[in-house]
Amino acid sequence: MLRHTAALAISAHQTHLSPHKGYVCAFRVHTGRCSCSEFARRFVLWAGIWRLLLVLPRRLRQCKAAAVTLEEQVAQEKNKSKT
Repeated sequence: MLRHTAALAISAHQTHLSPHKGYVCAFRVHTGRCSCSEFARRFVLWAGIWRLLLVLPRRLRQCKAAAVTLEEQVAQEKNKSKT
């Protein structure tokens, strides 16, 4: 029951909050795989909230690394366009 409540809360975030925040998941943009919130929703339904709490920090670190990579790519593109 807790896993379905958590999945519902994540779905509400995806539907009502995420579209208004002004950016998308860097991991999804960089890899073409599902967003971090979609990963969390699917994982919590599959394995439960406690296991999600164990794996989610790693995924968020990967997302942060993807964001850094994307920022570096944008900076490189800007530098190329100046020359």
